Amino acid sequence: MDEAGIPYVAHSQQMGHEVPGMRGVYSHVTDRMLADIRDALEQRWIESLRARAALSPTSAVPVLNAALMALGVPPRPLSLGAFAPNLLPNSDT
Repeated sequence: MDEAGIPYVAHSQQMGHEVPGMRGVYSHVTDRMLADIRDALEQRWIESLRARAALSPTSAVPVLNAALMALGVPPRPLSLGAFAPNLLPNSDT
């Protein structure tokens, strides 16, 4: 939520924390703040589905497979860059 610029008071409420001091007394969460949280979380969800689809466009997990199918975007190659695993050589056996 920090990366999405969600205000501190909305961030705190979403996490179940109380805002201390005067800020907690005079600040309140608006409908717009709640919509911004939903939009930010939905955007992260879509990005994670696209990244998952780039690994494999289907899943054996029914709920995930349905989400991948609903995405409706052909998977794009995922660039792992520095995070690419070191592949082990083929076994002689």
